[in-house]
Amino acid sequence: ENSAPAKIRYVIFSPAMRRRDALFGTGTTMRASESEFCRRQADRLRKLAEQCSDADVRDQLSVMANEWLERAKAAESPAKPDLPDIA
Repeated sequence: ENSAPAKIRYVIFSPAMRRRDALFGTGTTMRASESEFCRRQADRLRKLAEQCSDADVRDQLSVMANEWLERAKAAESPAKPDLPDIA
């Protein structure tokens, strides 16, 4: 995809994801470290958004920062078993 948000994601996250995989491996369950990584990514995006003069890009960066915060929260919470809905 050649949209601006896709280009932003590629530029920002490709190197970061490669570093994360190099540090944690793929499929590892290092919850605290994964959470810290996600929070650092969110912080980087927030700082970048603060410096951005383009409102559309700034908004997209803020959305992406919030997505990373949600990933951090998910990494911090213990895995919950899938329970059937009881109606």
